[in-house]
Amino acid sequence: MDKKLAVLTAVFMLTAGLAFAQEMKADEDAVAPAVEEAVAPAAVEVGNKMCPITGEEIKADDMAQVEYEGKIYNVCKAGKEMFDKNPEQYADKFAALEVPADEMAEEPVAAPAAAETE
Repeated sequence: MDKKLAVLTAVFMLTAGLAFAQEMKADEDAVAPAVEEAVAPAAVEVGNKMCPITGEEIKADDMAQVEYEGKIYNVCKAGKEMFDKNPEQYADKFAALEVPADEMAEEPVAAPAAAETE
């Protein structure tokens, strides 16, 4: 009788342990994507004034934005339509914007006039 009780207890403990391990694995799998989302870097706004797709200056009433490889680019509305159809086709045009994003977003500062520097 004692052997049967010991065997039943061992089987119960083994079954409970396996169920607990499976539940822990399921919880771990559910948390991993949430952690990855939480640490994903925010997209950086480039602030370009020329549409990298069409090459035209972007006017305020014709501006749209697209996100590509972690950066937000200003484009004209026609450029956005073209980009939305095939983003990879324009990868080289975005790569051509080699100026760092923090420099592109700032307005250019004019050099002081000669009279002001004396």
